[in-house]
Amino acid sequence: AGFTLAERVRDIGTNPGKYYLNFHSIASWTHWQLEGKGPVGMCRGPMQLSRRLGAFSNEVAEAGEAMVEAMVEAPKCSTAWVQCGGKGYGGPTCCDAGYMCEELNPYYSQCVPATTSSSPTATPMPVTTAAPETECYSVFANLQYNNLVQDFPHNPDSHAYGYAFCSLCTNGTMSCNANVYGGKTRLIASHIHVATDGDGAMGSGPPVLNFCGSNGAGMINDGTMYLEECS
Repeated sequence: AGFTLAERVRDIGTNPGKYYLNFHSIASWTHWQLEGKGPVGMCRGPMQLSRRLGAFSNEVAEAGEAMVEAMVEAPKCSTAWVQCGGKGYGGPTCCDAGYMCEELNPYYSQCVPATTSSSPTATPMPVTTAAPETECYSVFANLQYNNLVQDFPHNPDSHAYGYAFCSLCTNGTMSCNANVYGGKTRLIASHIHVATDGDGAMGSGPPVLNFCGSNGAGMINDGTMYLEECS
């Protein structure tokens, strides 16, 4: 709660060990629902960081800002008795401190000693800050049947295992691919959960991202529609 999508993705990439990916089968969902408990899942694995994509984006942005600042510093002004204006003139239109730009004719103005007024000063152009760069993280999970938290008698999916690989970006672009083996009943949902005790290997907690699932009546509903079913 309290996280934007970008903040959640960044937290998963920075602290993957407190998150886990979980697959739910129809057998596990039915069993734990009859037990009056929330969905526990069929197999799970703590998230691990494979790599951060675009790790140099912040450095590039800082370098770009420095270049922009250098380019938009106050322009150099004309010195004493040097041209500062006139039709067709393309040079500086301001004068050094203590001088002012005086028009001699429509085609020529020059810097002369200031008398009653101060020399006009150049106003630097504002620096526009670039929008934050998108950060992407490649994370994965080795999925195993967890005897301590997912065991129940005669579970047909007790030999389930698999591997999941996900790409998560702070701009909302996300994908997750997984292969699950050894289970005997249909997969009905998959989520990334955050463990409330910070232990993605053994802890448990609410789902924060979902990737596939059944939207039918009686299925696992985490408040967000699944975009596709688990195949």
